[in-house]
Amino acid sequence: MDSKGLPGTGAPLTSRFITGGASNELFEITRGDNKFALRRPPDPVPPGRDATMVRESRLLAALAGTDVPHARLVAGCEDPGVLGGCFFLTEFVDGWSPIQEGAVWPEPFNSDLEARRGLAFQLVDAIARLSSVD
Repeated sequence: MDSKGLPGTGAPLTSRFITGGASNELFEITRGDNKFALRRPPDPVPPGRDATMVRESRLLAALAGTDVPHARLVAGCEDPGVLGGCFFLTEFVDGWSPIQEGAVWPEPFNSDLEARRGLAFQLVDAIARLSSVD
């Protein structure tokens, strides 16, 4: 990370596993005052999954400067030798996945169905914004 000039140069790095499964693993990476999300394929890397990571990284890079809501790409690595598979770092966005097995909707979304309905409209809005990107 230092050789790439990423934020937190020289600071100790810590990592915390967030979630993972058959498609990817997600880690919280902290370096100094900076917090990132690292996304990588599971180990062992399934066939074609490195290419998927590279494609996702390029997509996030292409969204920079658009009004499409997304986690900002910090860096991508196409060398599977670094961590055993291609990966990328994004800004850390605290949240939860409503489709994760066993997921519990946090408040207010668990008890306020109107707030949950608002999430659906935000999703549709984000898809509409994405459709306008060349």
